[in-house]
Amino acid sequence: MFNDRIEFRSPGRLPNTVTTEKMKVGVSFARNPFLVKYMENMRFIDQIGRGIPMIIKNMMSISNIEPKLQELGEEFILTIYKSKSKF
Repeated sequence: MFNDRIEFRSPGRLPNTVTTEKMKVGVSFARNPFLVKYMENMRFIDQIGRGIPMIIKNMMSISNIEPKLQELGEEFILTIYKSKSKF
């Protein structure tokens, strides 16, 4: 966490043919289908591939600053920037 942003870092490269651009429109790939099914059954998740588009939509409506998605080496990084408006 920084003064102007929050960074979420995930170890490992994006799987298969998933790219940061494809993630923006909801393309996803389950690395562990068993875990995804368990999470669905426990109602912790309802639809795979919805998170990144929802984050982008909400951040654009709140601050008009699109989050940054990047694959850097062996790591995926999602950066959400703080709004410049004064609350």
